[in-house]
This record gives sequence, structure tokens and C-alpha cells, in this order.
Amino acid sequence: MKKQLPLVSIIMPVHNAQEFVAEAIRSILEQTYQRFKLIIIDDASTDKSAEILKKLVNPKIVYFRNPKQLGVTKSLTHALKMSKGVFIARMDADDIAYPTRLERQVKFLEGHSEVGVLGTAVEVINAEGKSVGFRKMPTDSLAIKRTLAWMNPLIHPTVMFRNSLVQRMGTYDEDLNGAEDYDLWLRYAKSTQIGNLPEVLLKYRIHRQQVSFLQTQLVSQAHWKTLLKAVNKYQYPKWYLLAGLKGLLFRLIPVGIKQKIYAKLFTN
Repeated sequence: MKKQLPLVSIIMPVHNAQEFVAEAIRSILEQTYQRFKLIIIDDASTDKSAEILKKLVNPKIVYFRNPKQLGVTKSLTHALKMSKGVFIARMDADDIAYPTRLERQVKFLEGHSEVGVLGTAVEVINAEGKSVGFRKMPTDSLAIKRTLAWMNPLIHPTVMFRNSLVQRMGTYDEDLNGAEDYDLWLRYAKSTQIGNLPEVLLKYRIHRQQVSFLQTQLVSQAHWKTLLKAVNKYQYPKWYLLAGLKGLLFRLIPVGIKQKIYAKLFTN
């Protein structure tokens, strides 16, 4: 009897993404790996996103609209509660998945039971979809865990992780909006290996409507709070807080300069 492929629940929050969301969804529907459910949480969009989403009727899509804007983290938490898959995959409404993304990540996780969280490298594109570079992260679990002390070594919309981790260790911390994924990896790293595939499997879009651009101070504060939590709750060494100083210094830089720094980091 042929083994049934594991179900993947793909969670995608959407807020005012009318320019990109149809292309993002199409890239998922055209995956070579087809045993998935795409869970879309429309976070009370005020543009034409809801209109676009309601037209995309497909049995692989589960759509829910928040009655009021709750933010990315609460939307992700809601999507996770709706997830039935063995694996959870993240996707953003402004990115484009390569056709083999799900297939490559499922294959790796099925062959490496010790790995619970898996990201990938990305091709960076601009608002118009033009390629502006590539971004690769550490691939070895030990290197990734060392990097966690200084930065988040996983690009959130590339990540696939095991639902069993969510059931055992909890979901996103809604008080850490802007660093909710960083907190999750610090927590999960205590009980599982973490990896990054060296392959480029996602087109990661940089544009000025992203949370990282619009709320740079919020993100810096969340980063610092995450490190405090890692030391106080997850028993990470206190020297991790030294890394948090860069976040405090970053908050003193004018917003326009911070945006340029952020864009440059992802376009080299």
C-alpha cells in the first residue's frame, strides 16, 4: 500500500496586499507538492485584497477575515489553531514560492527526524518583482543556534516546522509582534535541531509597506524583549543581552536611515 504524503498547512496573513497577493497564492497552488491546505487570514484589509481573495475559490484554500485588524502575530496564531498538517509552512502575501519549495522541505524533514524547523535561502526582489540579489543563511544547526544570539538566522516566510512542536511548546507570543518568529525559534531550539536549505526556494520581496520598514522602532523593541525572555524564561546565558544592545542603538537612528540599512542587508 502506497504511503500517504503528509499534509502541509500553509499559513499566510494578508493585510492590504492587493498588488501581490494573487501572485503569492498562485505560486502555492502551482507547487509540485500538492497535499496542502493554504490557510489565509485577511487581517481586515481596507484595499481590494478581500475582493481578490474571495474570487480565488479553490478546495485547497481556507479563507478567514478578521472583523478588525489584529496584527500579524494574532493572525498567525489564529491560522495555527486552524492547522491540521503534520508540517506548518509560512508564506507571506507579497512573496513568491519557487515551484519545488514544499516538495524539497517535506522531503528533507521526512528524512531528518531530528530537525524540527527548516528555512531556505531566498532570491530578493523589489516591489516590481525585479531580482536584486540573494540571501543565504547558515545551514548547520549548531551554526544557526550560535547565530540566534545575535540575529534571527531564519527568513520567516521560508520556514516549515513540525506541528508537534507547536502542540508541545506553544505558538507565537502575541506580545512580541515584530519578533514573534525570533522568539519561537529560540524556544524551539531548546528541544530540536534547526536547519536552512542552501537552495533558493522563495522570492522574498523588499518594499516600503512591510512591517519591518513601517515599524522599525516596534521591531527593535520586540527584539530586545525577546532576548530578555530568552534569558529569563528559556535559560539562555545572560551574555545574549549584549546582542540586544544593537537593537537599542538601532532605535536611535532616524527612520529613513534605518530603512536604507535594512534594504541593503537584504540586497547584497
